Amino acid sequence: MTEAIDRLHRRGRIRNGALLALVAGGLALLCLRPVAASPPPLQEKPPAGGKEGEPKPGEKEDKEKEEHGGDLVFHVVSKTQKYSVLYSHERHLAEGIECEECHEKVFQKKLNGNKFKMADINRGQFCGVCHNAAPAAEVKHPAFAPKNHCSKCHTLRVREVDK
Repeated sequence: MTEAIDRLHRRGRIRNGALLALVAGGLALLCLRPVAASPPPLQEKPPAGGKEGEPKPGEKEDKEKEEHGGDLVFHVVSKTQKYSVLYSHERHLAEGIECEECHEKVFQKKLNGNKFKMADINRGQFCGVCHNAAPAAEVKHPAFAPKNHCSKCHTLRVREVDK
């Protein structure tokens, strides 16, 4: 009788150990999974230095960042829209758009410095300066209007938040 009980206890420990290993493995995979298009961490600017005419420490890297800009994520907070926007500086530069056409006229060159809604874009503000059915005459690079073209910009799935 005690032998049968011992077998049941061993089976239970093996089953519990296997279940624990499975849960731990799942948690490890969840933690290691990359987050889609997460913005790079902010870096502090290097201290000013160098002699006059010489590049300051880190100046070359800063200029390269300035020239290319990388990708930005505009997080959508909406009950109806399920996708956020991944903005590509490279794609816009490839179309011949100069940085000065947007920065500081349309967008502030500051992370989280541009808060806007789809209604603002539809009124011709922010992205809507160029992405407009009837852009202003001074717009050098008019582009598709957002109406009926949602999926051209809204490409990143918004995470579902448990309540």
